[in-house]
Amino acid sequence: MTGTADVDYGYRELLCPGAVDPVREAAYVAGLDAGWDPLGLTDPAFEVVCGPDAKVDAAALFAALDDTGEVDPADEPAAREEFAGDRVPAGVTVPARMPPVQDHPPGPQLAGVLDAAALPEVAAFELVELVAGWQRIGCWAAARQAQAIMELSRRTEMRPTQAGERFASVHPLRVTGLEIAARLSLTPGQGEALAARARVFTEDLSATGAALQAGRIDVRKAEVIADVLRGHRLDLARAVEAEVLPDAEHMTAPRLRRALVRALHRLDSSTMATKAQQATERRFVQVTPAEDGMAWLEAYLPAADAAAINTALDAAAAAVKQADPADGRTRGQRRADALAEMGWLALATGRLGGCDCGTRLGSRHGRPVSVQVTVPLSSLLGVDEQPGELGGYGPITAEVARKLAVAGTWRRLVTDPLTGALLDYGRSTYRPPQDLVDHVLARDGCCRWPGCEHPATEADLDHTVPYPHGPTAVGNLGPFSGRHHLGKHHTRWKVHQPQPGRFEFISPTRHRYTVTPEPLGPILDHGAEGDPDPPPAPPPDAVPDEPPF
Repeated sequence: MTGTADVDYGYRELLCPGAVDPVREAAYVAGLDAGWDPLGLTDPAFEVVCGPDAKVDAAALFAALDDTGEVDPADEPAAREEFAGDRVPAGVTVPARMPPVQDHPPGPQLAGVLDAAALPEVAAFELVELVAGWQRIGCWAAARQAQAIMELSRRTEMRPTQAGERFASVHPLRVTGLEIAARLSLTPGQGEALAARARVFTEDLSATGAALQAGRIDVRKAEVIADVLRGHRLDLARAVEAEVLPDAEHMTAPRLRRALVRALHRLDSSTMATKAQQATERRFVQVTPAEDGMAWLEAYLPAADAAAINTALDAAAAAVKQADPADGRTRGQRRADALAEMGWLALATGRLGGCDCGTRLGSRHGRPVSVQVTVPLSSLLGVDEQPGELGGYGPITAEVARKLAVAGTWRRLVTDPLTGALLDYGRSTYRPPQDLVDHVLARDGCCRWPGCEHPATEADLDHTVPYPHGPTAVGNLGPFSGRHHLGKHHTRWKVHQPQPGRFEFISPTRHRYTVTPEPLGPILDHGAEGDPDPPPAPPPDAVPDEPPF
């Protein structure tokens, strides 16, 4: 970098404390990239970046660089002298800087300052502060959102009907969570979690909510505090909050969680023992779809049970390697295959473990449990490679679909290649027909409540218009999980099914949401217009038993 006679080196406006002189920063970085040694003066060189009080003329210093990026020895004393100067001489015009944001409280004013920043003109130091500023805005917004959620939960519209007051699943806060989930396109569980945390931030642990609104802790840390302390006595939770919260700003989320748990054990060890017992009641296993035909299998188990499964997988993986040293699979792959084998063996035999001593697998809606795979007829015949659909997961490759289809007893779903709609339902082995039940479950795939992914095969088959006022027909049935079945009948939500498989919901606040079944097969003609033809009417003798409602 070299100076020119027609450039005025000087400040148009003083930099705020902690701000960066972009000209000196650029010169410093360019010099380091060129191999320049800052003459052993580490601190003054650092001040070049962290001005404005750096006592160095970067322009004069780098003017001494020759084409090789080295300082001419004859110029070195002069360069050193520049580091000892009292001010930056004239030479570079520093543009007017944005106001400091580090200590600015979050809110509309800070958002305006951040939004007005011209990012290409802001130095790296201040860009970091801009990121931190937007983080504080997000925290403030989350706290304000929690306040709005709690206000909504107090409104009459969120109350259950008189008949529903005895059901915990239709508590006003949970109904609020359903309303928020539908509006934000969240799953019902995510909406209920948002509502539950809103109560913690605004009522139970208001100091945490205040810290979140002030931007002293981020949303993740506030969620950790809420999740760890929820369910404890309020006095104990607040005592732990008062002890841990002052230092939470400088902790990572995992470290904060450990600090909270340590404080709980120290303040009330007997309660923690009780909580450990209660935690076993929340055990679960769930599958979450991932990319590329994969999925995540998550389990929350007592430590002893988890250790038993882990030990069994280790032993199975080791046995396979001992039996076949040439097996090219990694240990992790062999463990994963052993776990999968447990599931397939149980489905093939109808018992856990594949032996008579194992628990017998149950049935649902008149059918034994099975893995449902939807295969376009063209793919099954090998005419093309249209993807299949794995129940509870989503699209899979034609090759995988064909392998599952030939693995044993399977369900055949014929779909319309123009619309992807279900045309027919059948089986490769003969069974007494339950055409209506099977058709609705296959058509809808999962619970019809907005955002719910609960499998249809594990849900209740519900009459949209309650029986006997509504017919037991393909256009008046749909699957609803237990909680949402109660919500449909005992809250102020209204549900209509204007066409078979198309559900229209009106929330207590009069918001409208439409849920339609996803296409079961690939759609070959993306330009097809109009609604698909309705599914064929079931035969007269296919009316199922009366559903719960």
